[in-house]
Amino acid sequence: MTDLKVEVAFMGLCLFVTYAGIPGRTVVIPDLSSSTSVVTPRGATCVEPHLAYIAAATKDIASCDTCEMHGNREIMMLGSDQLTIEGIGDPSYEEAVNYTTTIPSTATACPSFRLAQPLPATATKLKINKGALSAEIVAGTDERYSVLTVTPERALLTFRATHDGVSRTMVIRPSAQTIRVEIGNRYANGLRDTKVDPLALNHWLGLYSLAAAPVVCDLPKAGSVGTETTIACSNGTYGDAPPASH
Repeated sequence: MTDLKVEVAFMGLCLFVTYAGIPGRTVVIPDLSSSTSVVTPRGATCVEPHLAYIAAATKDIASCDTCEMHGNREIMMLGSDQLTIEGIGDPSYEEAVNYTTTIPSTATACPSFRLAQPLPATATKLKINKGALSAEIVAGTDERYSVLTVTPERALLTFRATHDGVSRTMVIRPSAQTIRVEIGNRYANGLRDTKVDPLALNHWLGLYSLAAAPVVCDLPKAGSVGTETTIACSNGTYGDAPPASH
């Protein structure tokens, strides 16, 4: 039982926040259920709708409230939720050496960015303080994502989303020694069964909707100067935020 591993892969528009003196990180997922306009040094641009969700293979799900079936996996939509993961057996939290060097930093890409405090009520939040956090890069691309690896305390691991006192759960019963659950905020027309290419790879800019005040910044760069890549739809990190309610 204790050999079971669940990898929680965070994909798309997720901001990983550290707070001074508090172990772990807070994962913040902005609400981009409708398109939003942001300003860059080259003018205004539109970030197309993204959907926040939890997804897992049907064979690994013991039960799920409000899940949608899509092929061989099920998706539970998120929106302004407080997320928790119940049943983690790991006693503490650790970060792999590659994490902060692999995941792009919002503070570096946009020095004028200041995270809103308290966190926006419209954002989904998840505090992670157990397990091991590392980074992965999609082969052949610049897209990165974060992976939290945890050991279930028992056979079941429960993902609980609570909004206005109402909770929904996805209960995981791993079908193999290592399985993967996805938490993300991805381009709306690419998540479900309809596949429509986005108009522009400017997704990263959606993180600026979490700013305390409007910011004017450009996309982070990868490769040759001036090249915009799928790094723009990566997770982000935001240094040490000031102590605040979260």
